[in-house]
Amino acid sequence: MDPTYADLKHEITNTGGDTQPYTIQAGDNLSKVSQLFYGNAKYYEQIAKANNIADANKIQVGQKINIPVRA
Repeated sequence: MDPTYADLKHEITNTGGDTQPYTIQAGDNLSKVSQLFYGNAKYYEQIAKANNIADANKIQVGQKINIPVRA
């Protein structure tokens, strides 16, 4: 596991909306995704809630989620 998340791959698409699409990659968890998009892992619960994910530990490779824009 790379503590700097250098191995984490992501796509950036400006949709002009309130969310950013993201596809879960191998090795991802919502804390890593939160770190990637927000610079802080603590917002994983907001990502889970925005995607109706009841258990943040149960995401699947290839799963498409939306990253909410933080105010």
